[in-house]
Amino acid sequence: MLSPTEFAVDYIRNAALGLTLVLPRNESDPPLLVTRNHTGSRAILFDHKGHFVVFECHNDHTWDGILIPNVAIEVDETSIVIDNQPPLGSLTREDTHLIIHALENDGFKSRTKVTIASDLPHGDQYLSASFTKWQICLGNGPTKRVLKQVNVTPERKKY
Repeated sequence: MLSPTEFAVDYIRNAALGLTLVLPRNESDPPLLVTRNHTGSRAILFDHKGHFVVFECHNDHTWDGILIPNVAIEVDETSIVIDNQPPLGSLTREDTHLIIHALENDGFKSRTKVTIASDLPHGDQYLSASFTKWQICLGNGPTKRVLKQVNVTPERKKY
């Protein structure tokens, strides 16, 4: 459940600074994660089929929904993968950043990395860790709620 003070119904271009989860107002739209900083806004569209597409949204007049600002990301530390090209939708922690692997909505659908958190504690610039399970949360401690869970673990082939 959400308190009425924890969300707004608005266009994604009006998302707050930081991370905002956008839940759809109808069943046909997917959820979005909007990352906004002083240099711009990007939205990551994700759905149950494992599609993760990113697009610029600072002037977007079409996407709207239930905007839940100030959400946090948690990774499942047991879902670490060692891969030069982790699955789309996986999160990678590198140096001071947390990034998501997605497809750029540029007509070519090229792979890209989008920073969703920065200014994190320093790590070695040549080391990284990717995770295939993560969740979007709101609140802390006893008031923490998990709003969305993501699992992009590839299925193992059975022979």
